[in-house]
Amino acid sequence: MQLGSQLSRIQNASGSSFTVEALASVSDPMLITASLEALDKDSKRTRKLPAKLVVWLVVAMSLYRHLSIDNVLYQLVQGLGMIVHWKDGRAPGSDAVTKARSRLGWEAVRHLYRALAALLGAKYADSHMYRDLTLLALDGTTFMTPDTEANEGWFGRPKGNRGNGAYPRIRLVALMGAWSHLILAAAFAPYTVSELACAKSLLAQVESNSLVLMDRLYYSFAWLAAFDAPNTRRHFLARAKTGARDLKPKRREKLGENDWLGILPKPRSLRGPKAKGLPEEIEVRILRYQFKGFRPVTLVTSLLDPTAYPYEELVALYHGRWEIELGYDEVKTHFARETVVFRSKGPDKVLQEAYGLLIAYNCVRALMAQAASKAGVEPRSLSFVDCLVRIRFALTKMALAPTRQLPRLYDEFVSELATCVLPPRRPERVYPRAVKIKMSSFPLKRNQTGRGRQPRKKGA
Repeated sequence: MQLGSQLSRIQNASGSSFTVEALASVSDPMLITASLEALDKDSKRTRKLPAKLVVWLVVAMSLYRHLSIDNVLYQLVQGLGMIVHWKDGRAPGSDAVTKARSRLGWEAVRHLYRALAALLGAKYADSHMYRDLTLLALDGTTFMTPDTEANEGWFGRPKGNRGNGAYPRIRLVALMGAWSHLILAAAFAPYTVSELACAKSLLAQVESNSLVLMDRLYYSFAWLAAFDAPNTRRHFLARAKTGARDLKPKRREKLGENDWLGILPKPRSLRGPKAKGLPEEIEVRILRYQFKGFRPVTLVTSLLDPTAYPYEELVALYHGRWEIELGYDEVKTHFARETVVFRSKGPDKVLQEAYGLLIAYNCVRALMAQAASKAGVEPRSLSFVDCLVRIRFALTKMALAPTRQLPRLYDEFVSELATCVLPPRRPERVYPRAVKIKMSSFPLKRNQTGRGRQPRKKGA
């Protein structure tokens, strides 16, 4: 890779130059400009906070989650070497930053995320392949947002027997490269929208010649029928539910030990108008296995050829679905570092932050894919935490370096990332879904909205 062709030098109307060398090296220099122009968000006049700088600010807010937004802006201009022209020499205040983010909106950041995801998905396609298929994992998660009336009104909050959740939540459903951890497609929705309904918006983004790993939530006849539409070559590998009322696969031909060809018959509940366009049955392959100490597991897949896709490989492959859980852990625990990931008090800016988070995460993961290729390992074999520390350091180091030194520094930077190889995984380790601290004796607190349990009075 020629570094000079990768570095982004983004010009605004006044001639100011913005660059974040270490991150810009994984993307096309014109992506930000194209996204802003596509939605008519590019600055039409000279501003202290032009649109292109605000885009970098939104991305950097995720990279530097431990800093206030004002200090993130300071880090961009001072630490990362962005050249701006502020007449009085003082950075714009919080009100100016808020207005600039409002002018930018969230759709332009989503457009940039999608363009970058498509670019990286093609560039690092070899990092998430199984035989001749692109290997993807599909799953959902939620993020807490600040407790404001605006966020609650748009996103909603969990409800339960013990009362409503402490914070409004935004739902994310993503398609992730199973081995690269690149988030190749994503959809955000209010918490009140179900995960399966949210996932339907991603169905058109699943390309042909792909295999998607899914958990039991997606084991439904209508979903699998839509997924396995004729001539799409979109394949699935999903875990079957085993409840008394759940869909029961029927075996027709034995292919090997614990391996059968069979069908999923259309359930009786799918009749009338809601069953329009659905087939009477779905042809599937049924795989059954059991690990010592665990319950038996049944998988269904649309990969019917046992020679091209052996039983042992598919059983081992299904456990790659857990990679998306590890990816979400990287985003929420190690990347964001906060329980409430987003800062914004309004839904538009929360969505803006959310897509900025995905852009920043994909940039980090793309750099790790480069380093993994150099080290001769899979990207998931590198330590995300160690790489993130080195990337944050390199952002400042490369921004302050003379241009002539950048190629050498970049090669050294990638070589450093390539040393962050994790020790071999220990498959015998078990991670139960449990917490160390379950309850608290403190009264429930709500934000300024005034909802929730009030402090107890003495003697009550």
